[in-house]
Amino acid sequence: MVVLVFNNGSTSLRFSIVDTDNNVVLANGGAEKIGTISSYFKYENNRGYTQKRTIEINNSNDALELIIKSIFDVNVGVLNSFNDIDVIGHRIVHGGEKYFEPTFIDAGVLNDIEQLSLFSPLHNKKIAENIKNCQIQFYGKENIAVFDTSFHLTIPKENYLYAIPRELYEKYKIRKYGFHGISYNYVLNRYIEISESELTKANVVMCHLGGGSSICAIKNGKSFDTTMGLSPLSGLMMASRSGSIDPSMIPYIMNTYNMSVEEAINMLNKNSGYFAICNSKDAKEIVDRSLLGDEQAILLRNMINNDFKKHLLSMMANIEKVDAIIMTGGISEKNTEQRELLLSNLSQFGIKLNKDKNNKVFGVEAIISDDESNIPIYVIPTNEEKEIANQCKKLVLKKGEKNG
Repeated sequence: MVVLVFNNGSTSLRFSIVDTDNNVVLANGGAEKIGTISSYFKYENNRGYTQKRTIEINNSNDALELIIKSIFDVNVGVLNSFNDIDVIGHRIVHGGEKYFEPTFIDAGVLNDIEQLSLFSPLHNKKIAENIKNCQIQFYGKENIAVFDTSFHLTIPKENYLYAIPRELYEKYKIRKYGFHGISYNYVLNRYIEISESELTKANVVMCHLGGGSSICAIKNGKSFDTTMGLSPLSGLMMASRSGSIDPSMIPYIMNTYNMSVEEAINMLNKNSGYFAICNSKDAKEIVDRSLLGDEQAILLRNMINNDFKKHLLSMMANIEKVDAIIMTGGISEKNTEQRELLLSNLSQFGIKLNKDKNNKVFGVEAIISDDESNIPIYVIPTNEEKEIANQCKKLVLKKGEKNG
């Protein structure tokens, strides 16, 4: 089965074409910095062709047309016609309490996705826009929603409720939802395979560190707690997101800068985090600058380190015995210096990094803990697109069995 997967960001539209029968990504890439003067398009296929070009991309429809042109190109494309695509999968950031599993997108589902943009303003609106474009461009093809929040709907009530008036949850569903669920699902299953563990007995802490970052506690194979909350803004400090702050800061920001609520939240989402301290969102660049003595970069890395350790230990606190710590996401997988900083000086908690092992690991599955560590540390690269494609395949086959 060939699945065209879309992963929307606030200013990006990324895609992958996954052959699920052979577990092969035929092509991937997408548009970045949409609607800005520095927009560009990337494309690569499984035959070794790669392309990156600066081009004006005004909106998501422009981005989709570039993708379509590339994947059907006579010379570098990987598909002959629209008929080669079996189904289209979309990563949906927020599914609220309603969506526990992948779902075929009809008018009602699309409306729900748009309504939930209240909780995920940077993503859900863009996702809904791209779904509508796909329904036009790929007329007749089924579109499937795969929800980031679904994985975390097993979190118990004592962990997802906020200590705010009950009506806000009971009437308006204000609660912790958690994100990066598609990534966590993929990585957890890989851990089970690698470690030859039993899913229902797995007690691990997974750290998804990238432009967006979160940590998730897994208890008996299910999400038990996570650092992100109602939206992806809370928890760890991130590339452009503030992470958790004193909420009384928001009206203060509004009054100081004469901002609306939306403008203040936009500042916390897009102009905070690493960017606010170091004028950069690139974790590798920040490491390099710190090694050259840049004071702001050194300050930021210390802030990230302290913030990470506090959140890591909070996720470990209510699991009686942690079987493993798992590092995933771009920073976890490829930034050896940052991994070393974050995982050092934790021996009093049974966590001991082996620096030699760590230095040899870049984007591959490996164990980087010392033999003396009570808790093993794994690096397991994530693959959200493959996870989305496989979940789409299962839903299509399930529908076929039901109709058959």
